[in-house]
Amino acid sequence: MEKIYWGVDGGGTRTRVLAADGQGRVLAFAVGGSTNFNTLPAGQVQLHLRETFEEAARQAGVAVEGVAVLGVAGVNNEADRRTFAALVAGVSVLNFSTIEVHNDTVTALVGGLGGKEGAVLIAGTGSNCLGRREDGRTWQAGGLESLIDDGGSGFDLARQAMVAATRAADRRGPATTLQARVFEALRVASAGEVPRRLHFEGPDGPGRPMTKGQIAALAPLVFEEALRDPVAAAILERGAEELGLMVETVLRELAFPGAAPVCLVGGVAQNPRMRAALEESLARRRVEARLQLPELPPAAGAVLLACGAAGLAPDEGRARRLAETLAGRA
Repeated sequence: MEKIYWGVDGGGTRTRVLAADGQGRVLAFAVGGSTNFNTLPAGQVQLHLRETFEEAARQAGVAVEGVAVLGVAGVNNEADRRTFAALVAGVSVLNFSTIEVHNDTVTALVGGLGGKEGAVLIAGTGSNCLGRREDGRTWQAGGLESLIDDGGSGFDLARQAMVAATRAADRRGPATTLQARVFEALRVASAGEVPRRLHFEGPDGPGRPMTKGQIAALAPLVFEEALRDPVAAAILERGAEELGLMVETVLRELAFPGAAPVCLVGGVAQNPRMRAALEESLARRRVEARLQLPELPPAAGAVLLACGAAGLAPDEGRARRLAETLAGRA
């Protein structure tokens, strides 16, 4: 039987598993829960991996074996890679001959630009920017999780919206339409109820806190209110400035000649209002960049890396077939 190549995009909210053959023909595409091991217990990460891989295997009618490359949010160094690889190895149904673990920005860059040089800006639940030149040099800015970084991410926008809502409620801050929208989304009547909702009464039931992804789900409120509410508009602009700074830093450190392609990945980065605000931020910074949507999703970038890890020669046709056979699935 032909070897199967598995690509994983493990984000802060969802995990996507893509299975393909060596020609780039997609055999399965499954979506499951978050596999960010910095925000979830190891057992929960392993459960989400098992469930998502089993669904992909069911679709493809194959066993979960072959070569796998996983691009995972929160994997920032060699110790992280070893830790996550051990989690994967501890899932009994996964029998890979080869496993590689990268930060999800790496797989997003490979998929988004089809292997060409440039940069990728991820802004979904979290945020990160990575650039690569043809000679192999790379530079990363951001991606250090919400306690330190994640500027311009869905989590960051949502946190700022909650801050604005609670400050408006106790009159420390200006009135904002975000107060009513945030309180309604959290199902609370007052600012004093917000901490309990966040830490003890999340959507998953009593005693369960809200996850990072569940908090980030409030971010669309900022986009919706930005056109009529100056507080929401300011939050949006601050987020765009943070993302613009990431892009500026990466392109400067890698000294791209002319306007470099920058692929936008994630619901926040691809939101039309955020993209417009980001373009304005880059213009103010006099940064030359060509913002574009990805050629392939991160999970497909992981498949291309899996093929390379197995020794398959680069093939433009493989990327094209991935795009053709993935259409309508992702």
